[in-house]
Amino acid sequence: RPCARPPGIMPRHAALAAALCAACAACVAGASAARHSSLFASDAVAAHTPLEASHIYPRPLFTQKARMARWLVHENVWGSLATTSVHLNGSAFANVLSFSDGAEKNSTGTIYMYLSPLDPTSGEDLPADPRATLSISEEPLGCLMDAEDPNCAKVMISGKMRQLEDGTQEHEAALVALFARHPQMRKWPGEHGFAAWVMELQQAMLLDMYGGAAFISAEDYYAAKPWL
Repeated sequence: RPCARPPGIMPRHAALAAALCAACAACVAGASAARHSSLFASDAVAAHTPLEASHIYPRPLFTQKARMARWLVHENVWGSLATTSVHLNGSAFANVLSFSDGAEKNSTGTIYMYLSPLDPTSGEDLPADPRATLSISEEPLGCLMDAEDPNCAKVMISGKMRQLEDGTQEHEAALVALFARHPQMRKWPGEHGFAAWVMELQQAMLLDMYGGAAFISAEDYYAAKPWL
């Protein structure tokens, strides 16, 4: 009997969901859709197995919170940075921005961005208030569940953004990390004043399983490695 697409599985991932049916005992036994859905929810690793080939490192277990946070940061290349907006008179403002924590096989956990003062985030908001939160989702990497479902992992990195001084060792390290993952940045117009920024992480909030979010200290975040 054909296996129906479980509730919560995005239509565009139906083919991947179908591939899991052969290994899904509940489906073979003709279990209810609710039971089938709970199996997907309780086994995040199995739910992402068909997508592992596109990852730099294997997806961590949901019990490895700090490692999962590091993994999400390194596997992704963009996220949404929220700041306190000047042009919105203090309201929240989120901006889609590229970032890098190092070349593909050199994850540092340190988040670098290449920003222009023409952008309201780096031109107005951060100079007035450097506090920011970067939201990163597993969805761009491929999720079988809806992006808001806890099994589709997401991490919110909070800290302070700081522009790096040109010519310093830290600045050069940032450019190496950024250009490794975003080669196009090398050709961005110089007259737009692009500069390297770093997020000085204070805390990470991770949600990758039902039961509520986990809060990760900066110490635990940097101590974890995405490949262990």
